[in-house]
Amino acid sequence: MTLLDETREVQSKPPFVTHFDRLNLFKFFFYLTDTDERNGAMRASPGSNRVIRDHRLKAVEELHLKSMDNIVHGDVPTMPIIGPAGTLFIFDTDMCHSAGTVDNGRSRRTMRGHCVTLDGLEAYAASEREMEGH
Repeated sequence: MTLLDETREVQSKPPFVTHFDRLNLFKFFFYLTDTDERNGAMRASPGSNRVIRDHRLKAVEELHLKSMDNIVHGDVPTMPIIGPAGTLFIFDTDMCHSAGTVDNGRSRRTMRGHCVTLDGLEAYAASEREMEGH
């Protein structure tokens, strides 16, 4: 279970800034509480995965996976994923996404999981081998 309490300061790192995951996954989010923009609804940019996938693959070839800059710089329009407790959504982590900020006195509870493709596992393993060689 993941719990987000109120966001007190401006955040500059994932999950609160728009980003993509370094390792391509399918993520599963299950809202355990009614969730809207006041308590940190996840934000997403549908369709952005088509552009990000190429960028991530190129970056994996040039950099170690863990040192890749996965923060999306510039203005990317996102929309909140709002839903009652029990809402399940699944997304490709090449899509630009972020956690929403949580207002004072509120919280967001979720369960999440993920799965990775064979290509993703191979990229991660190659990155780990490369890191061991340095």
